[in-house]
Amino acid sequence: MNESNYMIGILRNVFIFLILRGDSMKKEWNKYNLASAMIAGMNVLSGIVMYFLLDNEIAIQWRGGVPTSIVSKNYIFLFPLLAVFFFISGKIILRFVSYKWFKDVKQILVDYFNMFLQIIFVTCQLYVILYAFGLRITIESIFFIEIIIGCVFGMKLIKKDKRH
Repeated sequence: MNESNYMIGILRNVFIFLILRGDSMKKEWNKYNLASAMIAGMNVLSGIVMYFLLDNEIAIQWRGGVPTSIVSKNYIFLFPLLAVFFFISGKIILRFVSYKWFKDVKQILVDYFNMFLQIIFVTCQLYVILYAFGLRITIESIFFIEIIIGCVFGMKLIKKDKRH
């Protein structure tokens, strides 16, 4: 089985799992859940579109702006798969970890962290795509953008929590 069929099989299985696991879709939807769904969807859509536009090999790891790991373009689906996985089960994992350490964590904070993970996955995907098309951006600028986005949403969360 070649890599392309293997990746398509993985994507198919993820979406079948998504459909069959209806109980995860019955969660209460707040703006962070909605943002997570939109970002994960954007990540999957960009992976599908870019698969047809990219060269056969892409860089996924760099050191000093120079690629150190070049792989098949099938790996463009890595971040969308992680995004879908964490959209489905990230709340369960984050809730477990946060309750184990902090005992009293509000659900909206777990939703926020899940959304922030989606932002990290989509920025990683965009970094790979931009590099493949010749646009060189430092990883520090990507981290800075992630932190700014996280702080903006975090401030809104804190502001909302103070009102209640």
